[in-house]
Amino acid sequence: MQKLLALYSGTNISAADLLMISSKVERQFVKKGQLIATPGSVCNVLYVIEAGLFRCFTQEDGKDYTLFFRKEGEILTDYRSLIRKEPGQLYIQALEDGELYKLQASDLAMLFQEVPAMVQMNFQLLEKYYLRLLDDFTFLFAGDATARFKKFMLHHAEIIHRIPQHLVANYLRVTPTHLSRLKGQEQAG
Repeated sequence: MQKLLALYSGTNISAADLLMISSKVERQFVKKGQLIATPGSVCNVLYVIEAGLFRCFTQEDGKDYTLFFRKEGEILTDYRSLIRKEPGQLYIQALEDGELYKLQASDLAMLFQEVPAMVQMNFQLLEKYYLRLLDDFTFLFAGDATARFKKFMLHHAEIIHRIPQHLVANYLRVTPTHLSRLKGQEQAG
């Protein structure tokens, strides 16, 4: 629960409030390859990743398009579905066995009423999540494959060895062969 509690650092949430929050949080273990969100289902859960690595992707014409990766200490959900209470459009998949802490949307709403500091914390989390999504979105359209690869290496060096290479290639919008060339150029350069 360390990663979950770390989200509250820097806020003025009391020990009693933390106890109330933790009473609403459920622990969930997931297996590698397991989907925790699928298109067409309403996402009613906010996850905090305690352990593991996840990817969010869409599919079109039977082809996957990886949108982003999330690791320990980060939040994970289909925010559009969570906020609008409408069927989601995203797949969220475990890339490794993992441990999540999940908070139901109904409990989150109740905690906003009971724990005023949660509103501030949620705003900070949403802001962080939004900025991260903006970074991910602009990354997908920034520069050529070489520039995207270098930026990926700069920002994701700590997890690149945990991601299957065909998914790194998918994220970078290159073929696995092209990814191998980019890696070779990086090592030679």
